[in-house]
Amino acid sequence: EKNALEGINKLKEAIDKMNLEIEKAEQGYELNRAAELKYKDLPELRRQLEEAQNAQDSLRSSPGGDGGLTRTTVGEEDIAAVVSQWTGVPLKKMLRSEAQKILELGDRLRARVAGQEEAIEAVAEAI
Repeated sequence: EKNALEGINKLKEAIDKMNLEIEKAEQGYELNRAAELKYKDLPELRRQLEEAQNAQDSLRSSPGGDGGLTRTTVGEEDIAAVVSQWTGVPLKKMLRSEAQKILELGDRLRARVAGQEEAIEAVAEAI
């Protein structure tokens, strides 16, 4: 899968370079060269890119596939795992403590704010 991602990235780079070559050819009035690149070579690269992306998508969604070994997005859990590694605080404790703080928000606000019960409830429920 890593090789597939590298191949896709190389194809994207090749398309970007091709677009620059087309632009240079057009600016230099090399219209035959620009047309060849634009209407022959560039569509071929785009087709190859589409095939590579489709192959990767089918690999990720195949039965028994776990969605792939590598991901291109990072989520909250990923960040929490890295912070947990750095600080030594267990991941479950970090996530649970944040949830617990939110659940106890109403009580903590009541201890600090007097006479605003309705507002405290509204804020705690909204969060």
